[in-house]
Order: sequence, then structure tokens, then C-alpha cells
Amino acid sequence: MISIEPVAAPDAPLARRNPVAKVAAALAFSFILLATLDPVAPAIAIALELAVLPLFGIRYRVLARRAWPLLLSAAGILVTLVLFAADRSGRVLLDAGPVLVSTGVLLTALGLVLRVFAVALPGVIVFATTDPTDLADALIQNAKAPARFAIGALAAFRLVPLLGQEWQMISMAR
Repeated sequence: MISIEPVAAPDAPLARRNPVAKVAAALAFSFILLATLDPVAPAIAIALELAVLPLFGIRYRVLARRAWPLLLSAAGILVTLVLFAADRSGRVLLDAGPVLVSTGVLLTALGLVLRVFAVALPGVIVFATTDPTDLADALIQNAKAPARFAIGALAAFRLVPLLGQEWQMISMAR
């Protein structure tokens, strides 16, 4: 069963912060990483994100369980770049007909995969530690968002886990 409650320890120092501040910090941190193409900056960002994870009160296993769709996206990026990358520079590692894998392709794929992880992990961490009602209240009080928007965000935030349960029920019915 999927829980809609935050998974963070309630006494964690960063889990108790204002939800709007956490979302703004995650957006600012992620926005900076969109401009880089090398794999070094996202790797450093991932290391930093994983280092501050205990301050949010989340265990690494819980984060891995919440972020498993990122692994699917990483596999998709790798396959897509191996098959369709235009830049085939570097030493050729595999030449199997139309599939040509080179060190340049793998370096590009590594950079993109790390960037996807580095951009997505702050959002996963923030929303795993945020109560939906607190987020809606903070959107109205601190971000001066319209009440309709905040209520829509609250409804979406609460219904996403239910979508997973419904999907599971449909697959079991088949």
C-alpha cells in the first residue's frame, strides 16, 4: 500500500522547514544544473544531495524506493543516445552494424543521466518530506498563490499516490 504521508523523521532539521522555501531551494539548485553538459558538476551535486539527505530525515533505502522511475529514465537515455547520437567521436568500443558505441557517446550519456538524477533528486526529497496540507497553506500564506491554485496543488499532491494504487488494482484485475 502506498502512503501519502511524508516519510521523513518529524524531528529532522530540514524536514520541518517551510514547504515553499524547500521547493524554492530545490528549484534554484536544479536550475543551475540545467546549463551544464559535463558529468562532473551533476556528480558533485548528487554527492551533495546524498550528503544532506540525513538532515531531511530520509533513509537512503526510502529514497531509492521513491526514485526508482529515475533508473528507467536513465536506461532510456542510455539506449536512445547509443542508437541515435550524432556525435560518434572517441574510441569505438562496439561496432555492430547500425549500432556504433564510442567513448564520446558514453560520456555524453553519462553526463545526461547524472544531470537527470541531479535535477530530479531535490524534488523527490522535498516532496517526500512535505505534508500536502502544509504545502497548500504555505503556498497561500508565503507565496501569495491564489487559493484555487493551492487547493489544486493539494488535490494533486494527495491523488498521485492514489493513482498508483488504482493502477495496481487495474493490473490485478486483468
